[in-house]
Amino acid sequence: MRKWANSEHTIGNIIENGHTVVIEAGQPGWADFIAGSPEEYSPPSADAAIVAWRMTETMSFPQMVNGCVSEGWITEQEGLAWLLGTLPADIEAFIASLPPSHQFLARARAINPSTVERLSPIVLAMAVIKGVSPTQMDTFFSTYSAL
Repeated sequence: MRKWANSEHTIGNIIENGHTVVIEAGQPGWADFIAGSPEEYSPPSADAAIVAWRMTETMSFPQMVNGCVSEGWITEQEGLAWLLGTLPADIEAFIASLPPSHQFLARARAINPSTVERLSPIVLAMAVIKGVSPTQMDTFFSTYSAL
């Protein structure tokens, strides 16, 4: 379990079944996270069709970076740097908050993914860092994966 904060957000991450789960302060599961019992965390329920779509939706890495720049989540300079292997500061800070044994793989996946999954930890972290709701992130994926 790790906690990460910037001036706008506080998030925690836990490892469940080998996957990083991101929880934002004030969201369901946060109290259990702070109390040290993340096993009690369960994500909010959502329509089964939406959940199924989120589990299978992907886009290319350039599509994701283009979307992040277009939405104003990162600057064009940050987007170009990311395409060349330098992560945006917010993503680098999030990765640095992970357990050391997970950081290399997280960086490798964030720097040069072949595809970007809707439910990947980096996408979930970006949504929390930028204050984007799950529905807004669904729209992001629908919009920018079509380009």
